[in-house]
Amino acid sequence: MKRFILIIILFTMQAVVMYGQSAESDKFFGKGIDAFQQGNYSEAIRFFEKANKLDEKELPKESCRNGYARAWMAHCYYKLGNEKKARELSYYDEFRIPPVDRRQTSESSKEDELALQCMSRNDYEGAIAHAMKCMEIEEREVGTHSMSYIGSCLALADLHGYLRNWNDAVKYCSKGQTILAEMGFENSSLNHTFFHRLIRCHIGMEAFGVADNEMPQLYALAKEQDEAEGSIYLQGSAKVLEGLLELYRKVDYNKAGDLLKEGYRMMSASYKPEDESVFQSLEEVVTYLDMAGRYADIEKLLKETLSLPLTQEHRASVLLQLGIYGSNIDEAARNLDEGAELFKKLGNTDKYYKARCLNADMMNSQGDMKEAIDIYQ
Repeated sequence: MKRFILIIILFTMQAVVMYGQSAESDKFFGKGIDAFQQGNYSEAIRFFEKANKLDEKELPKESCRNGYARAWMAHCYYKLGNEKKARELSYYDEFRIPPVDRRQTSESSKEDELALQCMSRNDYEGAIAHAMKCMEIEEREVGTHSMSYIGSCLALADLHGYLRNWNDAVKYCSKGQTILAEMGFENSSLNHTFFHRLIRCHIGMEAFGVADNEMPQLYALAKEQDEAEGSIYLQGSAKVLEGLLELYRKVDYNKAGDLLKEGYRMMSASYKPEDESVFQSLEEVVTYLDMAGRYADIEKLLKETLSLPLTQEHRASVLLQLGIYGSNIDEAARNLDEGAELFKKLGNTDKYYKARCLNADMMNSQGDMKEAIDIYQ
């Protein structure tokens, strides 16, 4: 099953239609596999590149059938000793783990897509049922020691975690980690992801002592991966998780706020316009800082975020948040106006009206009824 870096990506997804690769894409993909099996990695890359270009053109970005050819390209570059190029095509060091032949996963992909459809309808129990079916089929198709099966472990951990079925979430995290250890990938970024989920589960279970004991290993994995990647993103996410641990412990809110703020800055340094997951992670940290009562820090961090090379949609979202957390009424109103206009241009009517209504409510609270009515109109 396709691995989900952030399950929240699925929560906002529109209904997914089932798609498959075209015959031409399959032809190039098959030739790439043949060349790879013969050790002709450079030739394999050329075929996978052609398949990947067709997939990007023909498949929606969120389709679970997308990304197979790209993963094989990364693995080929790794086999050729070009780790730099492999990293450009992969999430951290996932290029080290052998990819899956997509021709063997057509049946499980149907269940994967059905799970995504359930998520788009907020039917998480249905998503779990299809994800479990997907995992069962993957065991027959490609075996347990495969990226597909490991991805299903992670997806089920995320789904159960969302429903606060902590014991089940822990079970799938542990299952994925055991497989990675047996494959020799204990120090991989994927194992870091499982550790991150595992600690989040223990926080939810209020097993704070267990989470405390796991944090050093998470930091060690994050540091190792970040140093190889030339990044500080995973260390920032670990810092945020430690802040969340302190927040839920309800002992030292100042420490929690400081950790969250530091983690936010570290993660924002890794922002790229095309990386939706990083921006969504930053939005989550704002929620945690709100829980910690660090409103001034939120405003400061959001203003810093505006200096990043944001997409228009991301900029509009930051302006909307500044309208909520801004300490200066006039400045907050201007931010809401600018954010509303951006959402309008982007065709996002829901957020456009949300920004307008927030602005009207702000004017009304200041006693400016006429301005509030004008905005509502």
